[in-house]
Amino acid sequence: MEIIVVVIIIGTMAALALPQIGTVVERNRSVEGMTILTALMGSQTRYKFENGAFTGTMANLDITIPASSNFNVPTISDSDPIATISRNSATYAYTLSITSAGAVTCVPKPGLCNKLGY
Repeated sequence: MEIIVVVIIIGTMAALALPQIGTVVERNRSVEGMTILTALMGSQTRYKFENGAFTGTMANLDITIPASSNFNVPTISDSDPIATISRNSATYAYTLSITSAGAVTCVPKPGLCNKLGY
């Protein structure tokens, strides 16, 4: 009887913890996207200081973004938001954007972005 109670307790604890583990792992993956956006914002800022405006062409920037297994290729723009990156997986699909002032937005905002901290 005691073993059955222990198994029930462990099963209940696992059922409560497992959904949170996925969110923690995805939050860590989203850091990669933020690192890429921050690097692009810095490169866009340097480009603007040298040329007077932001660029919409990645080749104009002084940075090379390595391929990511978690995110699609980022895009840049000559107006805000100056850089955007998307994650499209079966479970997690969202887009992170950063403005020239460093403000980050996440779409879709309800639910997932809140769990990720955006």
